Amino acid sequence: MRKSLPYKGVEYTLNQMRYQIRDSLPYCRQHFSGLNTPQQMWNRLKPLVRYVQDPPNVELLQSVPTMMNRRTNWHRIAGAGDCDCFTILVLSTLKANPVYNSVDKFAVLVGNTWDEPTHIYAAVKWKGRLIAIDLTNPALNVERPYKFRQYVPLP
Repeated sequence: MRKSLPYKGVEYTLNQMRYQIRDSLPYCRQHFSGLNTPQQMWNRLKPLVRYVQDPPNVELLQSVPTMMNRRTNWHRIAGAGDCDCFTILVLSTLKANPVYNSVDKFAVLVGNTWDEPTHIYAAVKWKGRLIAIDLTNPALNVERPYKFRQYVPLP
């Protein structure tokens, strides 16, 4: 079902993302298990996604099974979504793989002003290093320069 709601702010969007992450866990356990390093995760997920902007005036959040299925994807393209959809995919996959259970996982909000983030991606604390997993970038651990960066823990 396609349903649009007016944008209600960053906190509301993060809470909705938490629901999508939780609801995506069974799918990620089935399709993306055994990804025991951030590089393995990157190599498996990056080829599956295609960046497509949200519809005008809509903050579209897709669960992983919805995004990966051409018939249910909003854009009717398997793997199509934007940065928040990709963040849901990465954080769900991190949570679905037991090797990441005891490491810190983050949604990273970035932008040129503190109160209006313009981009979001996932990061994981791995072997003492913070690794950015931003599927909109060409490689693992690449971060574009933004003036402000906020790490939101997602246990």
